[in-house]
Amino acid sequence: MIFPYKFNIHFALTGKLKEEIIALNKELVKNNHSAINFAANAMMIPHITLIMGEIKSETEYKQIIELLSKANFSSFSFKLSRSVFASEDRDYLFMYPDRIEKFLCLKKEVFQIIKGEIKPSKYGGVENKPHLTLAYFENYYENFPINQEPISMGVVNNISIGQVGKHGTCLNSKIIRNVPYTRS
Repeated sequence: MIFPYKFNIHFALTGKLKEEIIALNKELVKNNHSAINFAANAMMIPHITLIMGEIKSETEYKQIIELLSKANFSSFSFKLSRSVFASEDRDYLFMYPDRIEKFLCLKKEVFQIIKGEIKPSKYGGVENKPHLTLAYFENYYENFPINQEPISMGVVNNISIGQVGKHGTCLNSKIIRNVPYTRS
């Protein structure tokens, strides 16, 4: 690990929802429409970003891991929206969780726990909505081949950290804390 380290604190998708997102992404990658690729050999993982930023040192990194591993998070279920362009440039394709208030509370809680240890990035601050980046288009692509939204529910049951790659992708994810799921 080289410092300063660009990181992403996130919830890694699991189960059927993860499979659906990988399938949707595969359709976009198939004809070179997306630079983000969730195929197993691509090392990018489908996730919902909570916080992105930079950690200055290994000491800060270890402190973040320790603080978050002791935090008391609650699990909850959610559903993802139909994909939408995240900017006027129409280059990023995002999906947002339906229970955004729960995600914002989780994000604020995580940010409060580690606030002194990080420098948030432009898109990873506390004011940004948690999201899943489904695709990044190098060139504007009007008729992308997605005509459905995911049908499976997801469950927030982990907090993970990973390295930020090209286009805000998450690489080398490490689960910091698993949270037992209780229906909510």
